[in-house]
Amino acid sequence: MNDNELVYRIMQTLAGPPGADEDVMAEAGEELFLWRNDDGTVKIMANLNDTFYYACGDSEPITADNLPVFEQSVRDVVRLGIDGRWGLLFAVRVRRRLPLRPVYEAQSPEFRALMDEAIA
Repeated sequence: MNDNELVYRIMQTLAGPPGADEDVMAEAGEELFLWRNDDGTVKIMANLNDTFYYACGDSEPITADNLPVFEQSVRDVVRLGIDGRWGLLFAVRVRRRLPLRPVYEAQSPEFRALMDEAIA
């Protein structure tokens, strides 16, 4: 999968099916960032600042290899009606690690159950 195809799949996942809630795409500005490398390739990453570590910039790259995990995370968060937490769920699933305790405890019981399941 090339960079263009990856970006398209990510944006398609966030846009959802026709008639989907537009808020998911709007949240992409806070949850994602793109990085253009000197060699012309593009990285797309979930923004995780102050989520797994205190006072730091952190992100989890979305790649062709973990794209199915990203897509499922978006679907699960949308299904629960949670705003803007798909980046967090995606990172928990990829890292197989819970976020900082205050971040974890601030989530709904349903969302915490998804995170707990990811590390089990």
